[in-house]
Amino acid sequence: MGYIKSTDIAYIHKGLKWLAKEFDLKYDSKWFSYLMVSRRALVLNDYLTGCPEFNHFGKSDREKIANLDKFLASKEYNGRINSVMSGCVKLKNEFEHEVKLADYIEDKDVRKEYLALLSQAKTKYKQGILILIAEPRNQREVRPFLDVLSHEWKHILLHQNKLYREFFGLGQDHWLIDEGITTYFDMLTTPQRFWDVKYHREGLNWKKILKNIKDPYERRKAIISHFGSFQ
Repeated sequence: MGYIKSTDIAYIHKGLKWLAKEFDLKYDSKWFSYLMVSRRALVLNDYLTGCPEFNHFGKSDREKIANLDKFLASKEYNGRINSVMSGCVKLKNEFEHEVKLADYIEDKDVRKEYLALLSQAKTKYKQGILILIAEPRNQREVRPFLDVLSHEWKHILLHQNKLYREFFGLGQDHWLIDEGITTYFDMLTTPQRFWDVKYHREGLNWKKILKNIKDPYERRKAIISHFGSFQ
């Protein structure tokens, strides 16, 4: 684990269990796993698997691949691999699609790199879900790493309670709603974290929605009501 201590991971689990109690959610420690990867591998994965922040390079898989060289030469790519601590959710049921997608990558080295990442991820899934996260390069990056891991594991908590995947991928607005509720959960467990402005704004919206609701069951109902039907 390098710079990461088992007590740090235990503290994140403590926060997740508290959230589960406060919002009438199920919790199982077996749901949560992560794989530390290089920033390049993480950004490449984000780009190829539909991160909305990169939609201007193409919305479809084939468009993204056609513009892959352009992306790898962009300021956005260089900025992210040099400065951003981030993570993402990966689902095991998307593995075969991602392998087939890799066949269309023309650059043999990039294709080999992406397939190696997928192969590594395949061995780490728990309950069909996994977090990819940038590996901390020094002690200063440990705190941001833990904040990001906590945030991404909240996505898993929502996903396993059927409050996530049903709308992810439907567009920018749906994605921001998901990031909003997860950021609101961050405000409750990791208030020291600095958030992206748009996520913070969405988190504050959730804070208003849930402000006067004290009962955990009613809080969960309010979340479902705001999302719409998840069945």
